[in-house]
Amino acid sequence: MRRLRKILRVPALYAVFLVTVMAAVFFSAPAAADTGGTSDFLTDAGGVSGAVYLYDDADLLTDGEKQEIETLLKGVSQRCRLPVICVTTDRGMDEYALREYLADDILSAKFAENTESGNSPDGIVYGIDISGRCDSVVSGGSVYEQLGSSELDSIRERAEDEIAGAARSDHEAFADAFRAFAKRSEYYLNHSVYYRLTRHWAADLVIAAVITGIVMVILFSMQKSHMEAGAADYADRGSMHLKRSQDIYLRTGVVHRQAPKNTGGGSRGSGSFTGGGGGNFGSSSGRF
Repeated sequence: MRRLRKILRVPALYAVFLVTVMAAVFFSAPAAADTGGTSDFLTDAGGVSGAVYLYDDADLLTDGEKQEIETLLKGVSQRCRLPVICVTTDRGMDEYALREYLADDILSAKFAENTESGNSPDGIVYGIDISGRCDSVVSGGSVYEQLGSSELDSIRERAEDEIAGAARSDHEAFADAFRAFAKRSEYYLNHSVYYRLTRHWAADLVIAAVITGIVMVILFSMQKSHMEAGAADYADRGSMHLKRSQDIYLRTGVVHRQAPKNTGGGSRGSGSFTGGGGGNFGSSSGRF
């Protein structure tokens, strides 16, 4: 019994430490976040607090979905401390015209207050043109400085996966696209310690449990194993008679094949550009 307690001591201490850390994260971090208040940007008239987060000009969502997505985007915007916006339109634009529309008519026109002249306003916007069958993510200000092309592609593609082949009447698909956009945007733009520590909490717990199990198995095996004094103890005398040694090599030729080209029907473009009102923007655009 004493030996068993000795074996379990290290995994038990590890488990206690893990539970203590997780409890501290879950119970103390939210309270600290509540007492900190919001930034000045959120309380300005041209900031997030009085903004409209969803512009469903193409009427792709039901009334219930509009209210849900508006509330979702508002919460993400407040946690990220910058506008996170969704737009639908029915203008028949291509992906490049759509990104200009999102930069000039949405970000610059509606969120440029308190922004220095010549600079793009902070924010990220995802737009869908249902007639043109294209979508685009546009970033400005601090988001443009934080996120590169790969991150913007990741955000757009996560949303675009939900509407691939969707018809105008597929309301739930467009709602799912906006949910995916909001979730992925927060993944990159929410820098609070609490969010960073808890966004993968389920996977972290599984990994910790696996590590604890491995440690226990190793400790048990160490107690059961014993060491012999000499190499002869590990050999079965007379069990092997080596008469011939020969190496045989198969498939020594090298064949080079050209990688196949991507012949998919979708198009994609990403990078930075200058908006009509000045300022630099980042974008990721494609067709669905």
